[in-house]
Amino acid sequence: MPTGRRIIAQTILQVLGKLAGIGLGVASIAIITRALGVEGFGRYATIMAYLQFFGIAVDLGLNVMTPTLLAEVQDAGVEVRSRVLSNIFTMRLVAAAIVFTLAVLGALFIPTYSVDVRIGIAFASFSFLAIVLTQILQAPFQVAAEMHWPAVAEVIGRCVLVAGVGAVAWAGFGLHAIVLATVIANIVAFAITLRGVRRVLPMHLAFDTVLWRSMLTRSWPIALSIIFNLVYLRADQVILSVLRPAVDVGLYAAPYRIIDVFTQFPHLLMGLVLPMLVAAWAAGDRVAFGRRLQ
Repeated sequence: MPTGRRIIAQTILQVLGKLAGIGLGVASIAIITRALGVEGFGRYATIMAYLQFFGIAVDLGLNVMTPTLLAEVQDAGVEVRSRVLSNIFTMRLVAAAIVFTLAVLGALFIPTYSVDVRIGIAFASFSFLAIVLTQILQAPFQVAAEMHWPAVAEVIGRCVLVAGVGAVAWAGFGLHAIVLATVIANIVAFAITLRGVRRVLPMHLAFDTVLWRSMLTRSWPIALSIIFNLVYLRADQVILSVLRPAVDVGLYAAPYRIIDVFTQFPHLLMGLVLPMLVAAWAAGDRVAFGRRLQ
């Protein structure tokens, strides 16, 4: 299939998956808001916004760099690609474990956070760990321009989320049960994505410090730009949760979470295009690079 048609086809596939995810996500928000009420949803939104803020530090620019690095070694063989992905995955795992542990401990020193919020943050940190690891595992599919597996994983994860929060709401359980349902849904999506990756690339934990240093040397400018951008986008809810009661946070966060989903669409396209551009540039094929860019 020609490159242009392939990009369009895979982008449409992702968009369809994302639209299904949006529908299921809106359904889960509707269930959560009705089950928890405005104040309870405010606590839920505080938990999620707080951990998203810390999740910025976990990125390290690797979400952008991983498809680029894999595209550069695309013709180097499975063993080389596996070594690169395994080291990136391990680096992300170590960074996430450290950062989210600090986040859980840091919440203990915010006097305006209730015990419910602090416990919820501890539970939800596992959800965000699954999310950031899943993001890294999408890179091989982006390089191959075969995004059906991540799309299926996301939809199944969202289905589990709706079913989980629906069951929790029906049973009359509270905030922590809904947070645990979110954790389970994201772990399911991670497990499906990991299974898909292992069908094409063997993976293991890897600690190649030379490779880590090389990757961080290249990725830190991207990481810095992401930090500034996401602090600008996410700091409002964290500040609001410190200064205002949970009811105000809930009223602010409900429409915000829906808008968040739509802002992801440009990244879907660029996630597919970037590895193709990198592969052409690394091969010195300026004609192919210009054609793909056009």
